[in-house]
Order: sequence, then C-alpha cells, then structure tokens
Amino acid sequence: MKICSVQNTIRQYQPSLSFKGKTINGHYYTDQEYVDALKYKSYGHVDYSYFVDRYGFFEYVFTKNPERHANEVNKCINDIKEEEKQKNAIREEKLRAIEKEKQELSKKIEDIEKKEKERKKIIEKYANIDKNTELLSCGLSQENIEQLSEELFQPYGESVANEEQYPNTPNGLLIQGDDSAQNEKAAKAIARQIQQENTISNVQQINFDGNIEKFQNDLKRIKTIASHEQ
Repeated sequence: MKICSVQNTIRQYQPSLSFKGKTINGHYYTDQEYVDALKYKSYGHVDYSYFVDRYGFFEYVFTKNPERHANEVNKCINDIKEEEKQKNAIREEKLRAIEKEKQELSKKIEDIEKKEKERKKIIEKYANIDKNTELLSCGLSQENIEQLSEELFQPYGESVANEEQYPNTPNGLLIQGDDSAQNEKAAKAIARQIQQENTISNVQQINFDGNIEKFQNDLKRIKTIASHEQ
C-alpha cells in the first residue's frame, strides 16, 4: 500500500515594475529609471547613494550598477524637463495665436460696428428732413413729405452708404402745380436734400396745353438732359 503525500507550495509574489520602458525626448529609459526620475525631478540631480537600500552590499560596493542607474535617472530628469519646456513653449505659442486671433476678431468686429455706424449716419443725413427748412416750407403735404422720405431720400441714402456705383435715385422729378415759383422752390429743396452740399439742379418748366405728343417729347428731352447731367 502506497501512501502519497501532497505538499502544497505557497508562492509569494513581490510587486515589481514591468520594465517595459518609456521614451523621453527621444531617449529610452526603463520604467524604474522613469519612476525614479519623476520622484527626484525636483531635486535636479541625484547620486547613487539615493538607491543604497536597493542593492546588496556586494553589488553596491563592487559594481557600477548603482552609479549607472543614477546617471540614467539624471539624464531622464533632464529629458523630462526638456519635454516639459517644449510642451510649455508649444502651449504658449498656441495661447499667443489664440490671443492674436481674438484681437484680430475684436478689431474686425470694431471695424464692422464703426462702418455700420457711419453707414447709418449717412442714411440718416439723407432721410432726415428736419433741417431742410426750405422743403418743409414749400407747401408739401405731410403725406407728400413722408412719401419722398420713404421712396426717394431713404433709398438714395442707402445707395450712397452702400457705396453703390449708381445711387438709387431717379434722373428727374416732375412736380405739378399751379404755382410755378412754389414748384421750383420745392424742386430745388428736394434736389438739395438728395445732393446735400453738392447741389446741382436744373429746373425745367413745361406746360401741358392738351398736346399729348408735345408733352411726351418735352418729358423725354428733360430726361435726356438729366441723364447727361447726373
């Protein structure tokens, strides 16, 4: 009869680094060298005495292993700092680029706002008839004045403000009424409102005596004159 005895073997595992390694600033270091470099980075420099507890007496005294490890840790510290310096430089450059872009955008917005303010000012100059006392005193009804403002002065001011080559204004304006002096006064006041400081008006008086063909020809003639003088 055989009696077999089974002996359980208990294995103890000590935690250790995998030593897969890491490349820092183009140089390869073991995990232990990298971990030690992170640990002692603030020291700036280490010597092999920092690792005395890691080696046995013989290895520590009679081999170069501790010294080689300390040298690699110091190199790793320098490479880590160099990488951080490079990353900080890149980050600062990005921040400067962002700040420059913000300033350029702010300047564009400021220019747009300034241009829009000037544009509104130009339109207001043409659309506002409060200062044109001659126009207000030439006998036009409120309805006539509002129609002129909406259909003539405002569109013309917008054309000028938008720097259009051909402002949105008619070549001529026909005023009908029994009082020719008042009609001429109104025509000049309207021309002054449109042309502002550069008033050049050509007032032509025509009469309608029942001859439609003659009246139409007179209108065409005046239109031709106005087209050449605009």
